[in-house]
Amino acid sequence: MCAAPILLAVLVALGAGRAGAQPAPPDPLVIEATFQDSLAAMEAGAPRAAVPGLRAILAGDPQLVRVRLELARAYFLDGDFEQARQEFLIVLSGDLPSPVRAAVLDFIRRIDAQKAFIWGFDFGIEVNPDAGRDYDTDIVELEVLGQRLPFVLDRVDPPLLRAVVTGTAEFQKPVGAGPAGSAMTAFASGRADLKEAASTAHDEQILTLRSGLRFTWPQLTVSVAPALRVRRYAGEHLDDRVLLEASGEYRTGAGLSVFGRIAGGWLEANGYSEGSGEALSGGFGARRSLGGRSLVGVAVSGKYFDARSAAAGYRDIGVEAFGSTEIMGGFTIAPSIYVRRFEAFGAAPLFDDPRAATEFGADLDVLRNDVLIWGRYSPFVAFGLSRRESVIDAFSYTERRFLFGLRRSL
Repeated sequence: MCAAPILLAVLVALGAGRAGAQPAPPDPLVIEATFQDSLAAMEAGAPRAAVPGLRAILAGDPQLVRVRLELARAYFLDGDFEQARQEFLIVLSGDLPSPVRAAVLDFIRRIDAQKAFIWGFDFGIEVNPDAGRDYDTDIVELEVLGQRLPFVLDRVDPPLLRAVVTGTAEFQKPVGAGPAGSAMTAFASGRADLKEAASTAHDEQILTLRSGLRFTWPQLTVSVAPALRVRRYAGEHLDDRVLLEASGEYRTGAGLSVFGRIAGGWLEANGYSEGSGEALSGGFGARRSLGGRSLVGVAVSGKYFDARSAAAGYRDIGVEAFGSTEIMGGFTIAPSIYVRRFEAFGAAPLFDDPRAATEFGADLDVLRNDVLIWGRYSPFVAFGLSRRESVIDAFSYTERRFLFGLRRSL
């Protein structure tokens, strides 16, 4: 992983010669001039041109609430609603007059309810997860003719790196009044997650499609939608999922957001009928903005899969604490820690006991938010370290993760 500190240093060095972003203003007069130029750009109908200057000011002082408020508005006017929503939620924890706080909540409601086309596109290079794993042992004991015999697993060395591409798109359109005074919006969305390695055995493609209705109130958003997910792995059509999903979020004027999601349906495993069954997943949590520049939160999630074969069925529950904060120099730091527990319902053939494992780990994402490449993308690096303790020693491992690339920020 010797490339990790080198790439982190590159993010720092980009501050000297970044494309599409202005250097941090050195004194209050320049700050004020840059701020006024950004406001003038928005008034002239060019909100995208206002973003680099506002980002440059925040790189020097991330706690300038008025600047972040205008940054959120610039994203909103430019149609980058996902980024605008994030900035509006963060700014709620700043020192805002009550009318401004109410206006910010209304902006978030409008983002969820108005006619819009929202899209995102990230790409990067990651260390193949299998290449980043150190297994405790390659020896596994199997039950053969009443005897426990040791066997050596033939683990194939995977390619070190693979390309990762994530694309999202959503179109939403108001369709009238909903129940209890809500605004009703129809939406259709798609997401593609592509991972390509030198070996087809480590390729993965996931396509997810949703279409449904969203109901918005001043501080509450609720969505209901059927969803279809198709997954390919190692060049084979692995499985299909047909689900019904419901999600919601409640927001307060102090920057607290309480959210939840539940989805249930059917998973069809292609070529392995015993792996098909009913799937249920969900989670809930809360996040809060702090100081006008940070977010902290905690979430609980779980999965339940009732397969035709008990060995393929499982339950999985986890807890995660996460956060993000902007620091001097134009960096967004996003750490998280988690713990998960996995238990299969039955033992696989030749094994005495069902699979079970506890996993805990930490991740760190570092984004250079004041650098805009090709006018839209910011560079990032992400690191992760986890430990998985399985009842089967051959499936216990330590995993190191590393990803770097460009993320759409405008």
